[in-house]
Amino acid sequence: MIDKRMAFSTVQAIALAVVLTVQAPGDTLAQSASGNQTSASDTAKPSPLDTNWDKEEESRSDPLEFLNRPISAINRFFRQGVLDPVVKAYKFVTPDAAEMALSAAASNLTEPFSIVGALIGGDLEGAGTATARFVVNTSIGVGGLADVATAAGLNYCREDIGQGLAQQGVGTGPHVVAPIIGPSNLRDLPGKLIEVIVNPLPPGVTLAQAGVEYSGKQEKVEKLTESSIDPYVTEREAYEQNRLYEVKIKCELPRPSEATAQGKD
Repeated sequence: MIDKRMAFSTVQAIALAVVLTVQAPGDTLAQSASGNQTSASDTAKPSPLDTNWDKEEESRSDPLEFLNRPISAINRFFRQGVLDPVVKAYKFVTPDAAEMALSAAASNLTEPFSIVGALIGGDLEGAGTATARFVVNTSIGVGGLADVATAAGLNYCREDIGQGLAQQGVGTGPHVVAPIIGPSNLRDLPGKLIEVIVNPLPPGVTLAQAGVEYSGKQEKVEKLTESSIDPYVTEREAYEQNRLYEVKIKCELPRPSEATAQGKD
C-alpha cells in the first residue's frame, strides 16, 4: 500500500515542474444579446488593450522555434516520466475533500500576485477584491483551506503580471519555451520569473503548491498532447490561445459591482 506521507513528500520534491505544463484553452463565454440602450462603456475611451487587440491576436510569432522545440521535448519527457506518475499517486492517496481543500489553499497563495497584476493593469477594483479575498480566506478560511470569500460574493480572478502588461497594450512578443517554466512568451515570461524569485514561502511549500495546482489540470494536459501529431505545436497554440482568452475575458464570474449592476437590470 502506498504510504501517504511518502507520496506527498515526493510531490513536494519535484512539483516545481508544474510550470512546464500548458493550460488548455478556456471555454469561450457566450455573448448575450444587447438591447437598444447605449451603456456608459460604449462611449468610454478605449483602453490600450482595446486599441491594440487586433495586433494582440496577430502578434504571435515563433522565431525561436529552433531553441523552443528541444527545450519543450525535455520538459515534456520530464513531465510524462516523472511528474505525472507522482501526481497520479497523490490523487490516489488523497481524499477528494482534502484535495479540494489543498487546491483552495494553493489558489489563495496566488492572490498577492493577482493584486500586483491588477494594479499594473489599472484594475483597482480587481486589486481590492484580491486583497479582500486573501485576508478573508487566510484568516477565516484557515490559510485558504476553505474558500469563504467566494461564498461572501468575492469571486476569484487570477490576474498575473503578464495580463496586467497586456491591459496596458504590451504585445506578446515571440513565443518562448523555458526549462521547467515551459510555454510562455516574451511578455509573460519575466512576470513568471518574478513570481518565482520573490515568493517568500519556503521551497517545500512552494513545491507543494505547484504540485497541487498541476494536479487539477494534469488530465487535460495529458489528453491535449497524447494523440497530437506535433505536441510542440499543440502546446504552443494551446498556451497562446489560452492567454488571449485570459487577457480579453479575464474572469468568467462577475465582480461584486458587476453582479450588483446586473441585478438591477
